[in-house]
Amino acid sequence: LNEAEKTHAFIEMTKQAYKERRNVLVEGLNKMGLKTPKPQGAFYVMTDVSLIDEDEMVAATRMLEQAHVGVVPGTDFLARGQVRMSYATSLDNIHKALERIKKMLD
Repeated sequence: LNEAEKTHAFIEMTKQAYKERRNVLVEGLNKMGLKTPKPQGAFYVMTDVSLIDEDEMVAATRMLEQAHVGVVPGTDFLARGQVRMSYATSLDNIHKALERIKKMLD
């Protein structure tokens, strides 16, 4: 492969990895009842956390303190009742976060 082909192959591999991470996170959160639409861009999702608490700041704090999962309250993005979660991490970390959130909700 020449350099352009290698670059294209790397970009495609990276896109597929992020797509898989996004799908795992979105599907996992939705299965728990945390409404999460599939984003069309970027590397984060916006999740409705009203099952955790109506106040996204309280929900974000609970997620950090009880599930050890860091999220950003939606107030920073004009998204009340939601938190922002990144999937720019390993699949292993995403699976661990989902397990911890599920345990917190149970």
